[in-house]
Amino acid sequence: MAAEALRRWLWLAASLLACSLAQANNDPKPFPFTVTYATSLNGMPLGIDLHMRMAAAENGLWQLSLDARSRMMKYNESSLFRWEDCRAEPVRYRFDFSGFSVDRKLWLDFDHAKKIASGESRKGPITFAFPDDVTDELGLSFAARCQLLRGASEVTYNTATTKGMRALTYRIVGQETLKTPLGRFEAIRVERNRKDGEKRRSTLWLAPSLGYIMIKMEHVEKLGVRGSATIKAVEGIAPAAPAK
Repeated sequence: MAAEALRRWLWLAASLLACSLAQANNDPKPFPFTVTYATSLNGMPLGIDLHMRMAAAENGLWQLSLDARSRMMKYNESSLFRWEDCRAEPVRYRFDFSGFSVDRKLWLDFDHAKKIASGESRKGPITFAFPDDVTDELGLSFAARCQLLRGASEVTYNTATTKGMRALTYRIVGQETLKTPLGRFEAIRVERNRKDGEKRRSTLWLAPSLGYIMIKMEHVEKLGVRGSATIKAVEGIAPAAPAK
């Protein structure tokens, strides 16, 4: 049961974990970095580190990836995108998970000339049309972070997923001081809007003193299963003085 909950949490958390990086100005742009998070399930450490990396790719593109590995499972998710004025225009999305008797590879490729996405879903091949302002599940959160820094308190994105198009919304709900293995940080609390009465809840905290990267994420499932990831190391970002 714990293994199944972990697998589901990693899948559900991926889009939120990507909502991680922005420079403290009105036009945040990608730059190379690596952040490592310690994971837990219902308050118990899992002993599995989650790595988030931003890297420059060919032809001026950027790649954001998430990676977690143990003796029991392997998880990798990535988005190749073009950064255009606070928007992550997707080129390629990949998802690869194996473990707990599951082996799943999902993907999407984006043809912007025809406005058509094609790939592989859990149910087989998928093809659908997308609008001009499309993003994917990883790129959307990077773009949402940019819009929030520009002053928006709530943002909604047309998001291409391996289940088709979805409208996903994030909003700032307050500020808090959090204690992490890197110290105490003042953080902005962001939540993903869900339907009224829905028991699932997704929350993340972003630290201005660490370039607005995510320092903690928490996802609560319908049955009360709570997964979280807390920052433990960072490369490529010089931290300002943490809160005392």
